[in-house]
Amino acid sequence: MEGNIGVQHQPKSKWKKYSLWSITMILVLLAAAFFIMYGFLSRSLPKTDGEIIIGSISKEVMVNRDDSGVPHILAGNERDLFIAQGYAQAQDRLFQMDLSRRQASGRLSEVIGEATVENDKYFRTLGLRRAAEASHEAYSPEAI
Repeated sequence: MEGNIGVQHQPKSKWKKYSLWSITMILVLLAAAFFIMYGFLSRSLPKTDGEIIIGSISKEVMVNRDDSGVPHILAGNERDLFIAQGYAQAQDRLFQMDLSRRQASGRLSEVIGEATVENDKYFRTLGLRRAAEASHEAYSPEAI
């Protein structure tokens, strides 16, 4: 019997094996979800490096952002400067600009919900959108 003396190994129980496998799969799925969400969210960030071509600009415009993200614009003329400034503003504050436009039109509830219905009633009564549409005809083609 001396040949049979030794340490006997008990096989791992199935629940331990399945638990380890399940935890590994959950971690893999969480990592995949993180990278998918990161990729999705980073696509919505504005392009601040490289070259962007805007058709309505007549001369070269340089937009340099400092370490805080503040744009510094160099343009050959005022018109190009204003177009570049509007573009940079829209890149940084598009969501805020959209909410402000909706508020002035009395259409904020379309995005926010019932909490802003009274606000929409007020701004529709005030008529800012109607006034802007009525005054649009008076603008010069250059202003549009």
